[in-house]
Amino acid sequence: MATYGLWLWLLVNLQNDQQVIQRITKRNIDAVGECPSQESRQLNSFLWALERNPPVYFFGTIHVPYTKVWDHIPANSERAFYESQNIYFELDLTDAVTLQTLAECQILPERMLLRKVIPRTLFRRIRRHLSYIQRIFPQWITMEQRMRGLNPIKLFLSMTKDWRKKRPIWIMLLLNALNEYDTKSRGVSVLDTFLIREAASRNKRKGSIESVEEQCGPLNALNNSQVIVALNQTLILHEKIRRGKAEMTYSTKELIYHYNCGDLNEVLFAQDLSKVVSLQNSSHSSNHNEMEQARKLDEYLREELIYKRNRRMAKRVLKLIKEEPKKKFFFAFGAGHFLGNGSVIEILRMQGHNVTHIQADDPLPRYGSMRTVKNLKKVWRTRKRNNERRRRRRRRKEKIRRPNVDNLWKRIYTWTFRPDILKPTTRPLERTTKSASTSSSTGIDATDSSATSCSITAWLLWIYMFLIIREIF
Repeated sequence: MATYGLWLWLLVNLQNDQQVIQRITKRNIDAVGECPSQESRQLNSFLWALERNPPVYFFGTIHVPYTKVWDHIPANSERAFYESQNIYFELDLTDAVTLQTLAECQILPERMLLRKVIPRTLFRRIRRHLSYIQRIFPQWITMEQRMRGLNPIKLFLSMTKDWRKKRPIWIMLLLNALNEYDTKSRGVSVLDTFLIREAASRNKRKGSIESVEEQCGPLNALNNSQVIVALNQTLILHEKIRRGKAEMTYSTKELIYHYNCGDLNEVLFAQDLSKVVSLQNSSHSSNHNEMEQARKLDEYLREELIYKRNRRMAKRVLKLIKEEPKKKFFFAFGAGHFLGNGSVIEILRMQGHNVTHIQADDPLPRYGSMRTVKNLKKVWRTRKRNNERRRRRRRRKEKIRRPNVDNLWKRIYTWTFRPDILKPTTRPLERTTKSASTSSSTGIDATDSSATSCSITAWLLWIYMFLIIREIF
């Protein structure tokens, strides 16, 4: 990522020669990316969990070949990744539209050329350095890369494509990327890209927390004079390395070493660079202006590429987990966004969330229902309201059911024991007269006949119910 390259530049170029020598003699890493002991290897843990049911995971990555670091990542971090349904990254580096937009944002506007925006002598030095890299580039390609079909000439041309049309800030990043160690790792997916492809192969939902414009905008908005100072210092360092008079201090190799040993601390990504700003040839009065430009550049990059992005990331993370509270999330950002003051983790804690660091040998957390006092009151009010609704509904049903049941048993009792008080039904006049004549002729009272029939029916019902109950029990 561009931010990763810029931080390497800040850690390398804003130091004097004496500090460079001290860094070189401080540690000699013979085995690439290996820790000196098994105990140190167990320290590696860049996994955090936000207490929620289900939990939300945050994993710190670095933009290096995954083969250099994947075997050193703890098993609980891998398990958290594979168990999560939603995987979010800074950018989706496998998306063709994203890559195209990222390439377009590096180009100067209005068909401008690099030689028109930087001093002529600086442009010639850049061209001379790239010519040297092109001659020596085939020597950096390993036999394994050649067996995989990696052509050194095509690789160099693809990396330096349209460099005369690019903005100075991207030329500076290009110079840092053209080194022997990084070239030997070309053709292998970086850790971020590897995780994106793993998520896609397992049909997980993946997304980006930022857009290309949000990452390119701060870089392209840099003051041209500040960028020229940074570009000049970067080129001076590489020219000294080319002549054997200097070496890289914080290289990708040492970054991998710190990451695998779990020692990628706040000093590496967020140290106070204002204390170590000391440019080359500081005895000249003209370098006072360069030091001031470097200080302003440092402040700008810290605010735009670290603190401002951290605030934006934390805001969008909270929005995502709030919209889908029942899903498990895994956020894989650069490790520098989770370390130091003003990090994403610190912002989430300030918002009232409990975020814990998971050690390499710790099991993944299993949180219960994490309810605050406010949520408990809301749940209690909801339950009370639902219970009241059930009681009202039950009462309405009872009011409808009781009269029917009471009338039924009252009629059965009346038909059984008091048939004499039953009232005869009203009939039309002609039918009444006809039945009356019939009754007078037979000598049977119509009222007594109706009561008798009702009583017989009621007793038959009782007998039928008795037989049913006896069969059941």
